[in-house]
Amino acid sequence: GDLMTHWGTHDFEHAPDKEKALIFIKNVMNFYRTVGEKYLYCGKMKNAPDIICEEIFIPLFRGRKYANLPRLLSSTWAAENGKTAYIVVNPEDTEIDFAIGDDFYTAEPLNAMLIIR
Repeated sequence: GDLMTHWGTHDFEHAPDKEKALIFIKNVMNFYRTVGEKYLYCGKMKNAPDIICEEIFIPLFRGRKYANLPRLLSSTWAAENGKTAYIVVNPEDTEIDFAIGDDFYTAEPLNAMLIIR
């Protein structure tokens, strides 16, 4: 079927790009099956410092007037060797630079990546 272009009663100002959304879904599912499964399926999620990246401004309709959120999605998991596995997801169609502590990385567009520290 088609992707929804609205949620509830509010339409997006600009409809999402269907082709980019499908590429993103394909890439993230491939990441899950080939790289991230051992952490995401039965791993232990950890509290760890957030990654440092640019933020986006999102207007809200109810309650608060706006939210500033990181451009990248991330989570941290216990690695088998006792280190921390960072999973970083870039839902945008451009590369995004970010940092974890003193180390700098670039997240590829419409994809996910694994960093062990």
